[in-house]
Amino acid sequence: MKKIKFLLPFLILLIVQIYLLSNNFYSISADENGHTLNALRFYQGSSLFGIWLPFEKVFLGLFLWIDLFWTPRILSMIFGHLALGSLILLTDELFHDKWISLISGIIGAISLIAVFSVLPLTEIYFFFFVLISIYFLLKRSNWVYLTTVLMTTVRFEGWIFAFIIMLILYKKDGLKVLSLMAFPLSWVVLGYFETNSLTGFITQVSERKRVWRTEDSILYNFLLLSIYSGLIIGIFYLKKNKECLWIFLTTLIIWQIGTSLSGATATHNVWRTGLIWVIMLIPFVAYMILEVPKPMAILLSILILYLSVTQLAEHSKESYTKIEDIEAGKFIKTLDGKIVMPKYGWEFSNLLITGNPNIDYKDTVNITGYDYLVLMRQVKLPLVFRNNKWIIYKLKGEN
Repeated sequence: MKKIKFLLPFLILLIVQIYLLSNNFYSISADENGHTLNALRFYQGSSLFGIWLPFEKVFLGLFLWIDLFWTPRILSMIFGHLALGSLILLTDELFHDKWISLISGIIGAISLIAVFSVLPLTEIYFFFFVLISIYFLLKRSNWVYLTTVLMTTVRFEGWIFAFIIMLILYKKDGLKVLSLMAFPLSWVVLGYFETNSLTGFITQVSERKRVWRTEDSILYNFLLLSIYSGLIIGIFYLKKNKECLWIFLTTLIIWQIGTSLSGATATHNVWRTGLIWVIMLIPFVAYMILEVPKPMAILLSILILYLSVTQLAEHSKESYTKIEDIEAGKFIKTLDGKIVMPKYGWEFSNLLITGNPNIDYKDTVNITGYDYLVLMRQVKLPLVFRNNKWIIYKLKGEN
């Protein structure tokens, strides 16, 4: 029984995952479908290079022959549990206390980790690789090289984490640490050949930048998420481990400066950009709960649990992909022949049509996101919502 209770965080996370999916929480943006389409098209011959780093494109594409909708989400669910396990391992390595690790795991299971553990986005992979890399770093395990290199293929901020880990390991491993930057260098070179510019790797991201706003910044969103979840208190205990403190502060500051200067900031759902640093505070919050007097620990636990659940509910209350899209997708799967499509490629209907081998997919109309449903009500595009039903139009030949 003593060992069984340490499975509690994973059981809680699984319950939360099932709850979110059973309540039709499928996406927070069009990016979920975009990532899936990118992976699909990569294995159909498109370039490895693009606006996003290639890990999810390569990894996810290996499994898309099974299913285009549920397979990406199941993989995210698996990596959600891997990320939670890494958080627990990291906490145990920091404090060598099973109860602190258990509390850390419970907080992690109801944190915003759960949101991304049901979405086919890069965040959940990134959380896992950051947490497990820091764990291996603290243990001085050579596995840190593999996990850190993989981390740099997931998100650009992973390059900053890898650079700081490289500096920490340099005294022990010497020039061997340069291997940690092998992928970033390769990506810059690939970007040069694709764009004829040494900065091409980042202009792919920053070309969509808008006027800089405080609320778009990494630091602002870190503070927002950490204060509303109550996890900000963990920042006062980071000094318990100097390497974690160093990684936390330097990566946050460098990434804040880098994104501000380059303009490579998120253009939507910006709240997620500071989340990895909030997650890094969880072990130290768990430590604090067991260190303070018992009455205060009880009040603090209730507060943290309440704030975490509230934040989880807030960020999962609306899904970009609706249940109507799912029903339309099922109908699309029954079709064959030629159908008219808008060129905007990240709607869920596009995902299903592109992935249907029986359909000769053809772009015919320039249209983007919010106008899509409006236009569908006016002309005979593939999906028209009328009388509370989706109507699918199949056209013959090239017409």
